[in-house]
Amino acid sequence: MRHLDIDKMTNVDKATRDDLGAVKELNALLRLDIDNFYWDSDDYIISALKEERCYVVKDNDEVKGSLIIERRSPDGEYNQDSLAIGIVTVISEYQKKGFGTNLIEAAKVFAFREKKRLYVESFYEYEKLDYYKKLGFKEDDPKEYGGRPYHVLFLDPENIPEFPDMKQIDIGDRLQYLSYLEKMPVVPSDVTFENLFVYDAAGRQISLSTMNNNVIIRTRSEKEVSLYPPVGNNRLDETILDCLDWLKTESEEAGFTCVPYHQVEVLKQETKKKLNIVKDRNSFDYLYGMASYGTFNMPSLRTLRQNLTHFLDKNPEYKDLTYGMIDEVSDFQQYWMKDYTERMQKANKPVTDFIAKENEAITKALSLCKTLGLKIGAIYLDGVIEGFTIASIHKKTAYIHFEKASRKRGAYQALIHLFSQSALENIDTVNKEQDLGIPVSVLEGGIFCWRNNMYNKGRIID
Repeated sequence: MRHLDIDKMTNVDKATRDDLGAVKELNALLRLDIDNFYWDSDDYIISALKEERCYVVKDNDEVKGSLIIERRSPDGEYNQDSLAIGIVTVISEYQKKGFGTNLIEAAKVFAFREKKRLYVESFYEYEKLDYYKKLGFKEDDPKEYGGRPYHVLFLDPENIPEFPDMKQIDIGDRLQYLSYLEKMPVVPSDVTFENLFVYDAAGRQISLSTMNNNVIIRTRSEKEVSLYPPVGNNRLDETILDCLDWLKTESEEAGFTCVPYHQVEVLKQETKKKLNIVKDRNSFDYLYGMASYGTFNMPSLRTLRQNLTHFLDKNPEYKDLTYGMIDEVSDFQQYWMKDYTERMQKANKPVTDFIAKENEAITKALSLCKTLGLKIGAIYLDGVIEGFTIASIHKKTAYIHFEKASRKRGAYQALIHLFSQSALENIDTVNKEQDLGIPVSVLEGGIFCWRNNMYNKGRIID
């Protein structure tokens, strides 16, 4: 599997000898009443620095948080087969901003890279049990230190079972899943981990398995069972045919959906003859180059450009999401949902099932935004939120998962413009399921889907 870049995923840095004093001061903050406290000793920190097990987060080049990973089991014994978070500290004024979560994510990446179980421990009175569970850790048997009980939790580097066994998608699967996703030359928006995870619910259950060094994704609803394209690029002919045979035991009307064109092209001719491959002309992934996205400069978009200019003249402010903004974004989403529902009622139309499920997915995305690595931004006018965007980044493509704006003239265009200008540096392409009237890219001919002698919903980039 490919190496996962800690810096790109967590915005943390490996600590250097220059950070020794700052890390020592941070660790000393946790002395409290713990007997035989050693985590702020020179020997302890210098050893971690030499072995590159110490990470820091900074603001204006000043260390505001640190983490040290230890090679041991929860019993305190030196153990080559497991790792433990020895200490993690963030200064008080920088807590609740995602710094601690980013440090924990760095430890998870470290453990995944070394293929070792990662433990984390916390005294009962710190009430961190639910926090670590939200990050993917599972509860183990409790321990005691100096007569004080503490929680023990663990995270295994690889949790996805071998086919045909399946498990429901979990936040703890993220790193393993991403290591497979990196092997796909073309990634449809449907198979990003963020999309799968936030939409996993009672009405749409997502399960994962591995086969031939690919991830298999099963989606199950009340109406149908289907598979998304294999995530990976290994032995696709065998993988696809075996999956289709297995699907017959699940449902006679099951198949693959949202399959990238490149996966079809690499199949052998004898495999293609066994499949019914179809284009879907009703659903699309639109790919926008950054040169044209967010500007609305085409002559055909004159009205949208005027709307954008109208809103920008009011001097709106763009902000990257902080923990302090989550409630504001959540409140705005509920306001948007209430307004939409009332408009549907006045028009004697029902609230669509998709919008209802989208509302649930947004709530889930906001609650786990840091550990999902989501890029979220909001625009404000006179201090009042007027819209937000939730996106994820893979390689040099931004996947827009959610966009909500007020009904003020130009608010939606301003949201697109300001998010692209402020949040999408070093991005080449934007993938979203909406036609903005801007010229879009044709991605190797499109995205197809197939199923065995049956038509199935798919996507095509056109």
